[in-house]
Amino acid sequence: RYSFILLASHCVESFVRFTLGRVGRSSLQKGRGPGLITAMPAIGTFVAFICLSSLVLGALRLLQFASTSSKRLRTAICPHLNADNGKGHIRPGVLLVIAHPDDEAMFFSPCLTHLRRFADVHLLCLSNGGYDGLGKVREKELLNSASVFGIPHTNVTQIDDPSLPDGPKSRWAVGTVKSYISSAAQSMQRCDAILSFDDKGVSGHINHIDVHFGVIDYIKSQREALRAKGLILRTSNIAMKYSSTASALFLPLGKRDTVLIGNTSDLFSAWRAMKAHASQWVWFRRLFVVFSHYTFINEITIIPPRAK
Repeated sequence: RYSFILLASHCVESFVRFTLGRVGRSSLQKGRGPGLITAMPAIGTFVAFICLSSLVLGALRLLQFASTSSKRLRTAICPHLNADNGKGHIRPGVLLVIAHPDDEAMFFSPCLTHLRRFADVHLLCLSNGGYDGLGKVREKELLNSASVFGIPHTNVTQIDDPSLPDGPKSRWAVGTVKSYISSAAQSMQRCDAILSFDDKGVSGHINHIDVHFGVIDYIKSQREALRAKGLILRTSNIAMKYSSTASALFLPLGKRDTVLIGNTSDLFSAWRAMKAHASQWVWFRRLFVVFSHYTFINEITIIPPRAK
């Protein structure tokens, strides 16, 4: 990694010296000083080069740990289970809890891409996204999106409860959220982990935040026999959120109680899954899939069972 960074820095330095030198010579030949306006084309080219270099270097860093993402995630969920998925080996159960159809595609694609290789994933969606009156349409779209990640329709539970209305100003009772999570977890053959939002809700949506507190309340109060741990998706700052693969350059590896999951191929899974939500497949969501940090990387904080 450091060799690539050093090489890129030398290339950038040489490029800047060459470009600005040409601008300066050209300006002097035309009888004017090398002012800011004259240097604008070089500055624009330099910024574009920096952005492209960051994206490429970020993708290279992602490739460094892509091959071990599944192993790290499996170890975080259930370290005592055998890594082999062959006959006779147990697959851990993971419950993904989201607030709206399309949350799974927009935010959790890296995790779901790796989970399908070794885990039985169940999906609990606590509303049908009926804020715009498209609830029934979005229920079908969620099933299509789940199929992209290898989640059977029988493993998808969608809630249409008037006490959990979809809306940016609609607060959800933690007790109600917790009860649905409890029912979903108990219906699974085994539930080793619950994957969901952190207390900032990733996008700041109030429904996401209420889902988080419902998950945490369930993890703290669950019976000893269940002991599912929490896998909490960490919210990134605004600069990281829209830096695509370049965000990988600024994420520390080996951080305690945190697992980084992702690889460069996740763009295709996220794109196909989000495209399955045809009613939501508008231009700005297409841009989100391409430039979002969450398309390529999930930074997961592990919450032990019965954590206080």
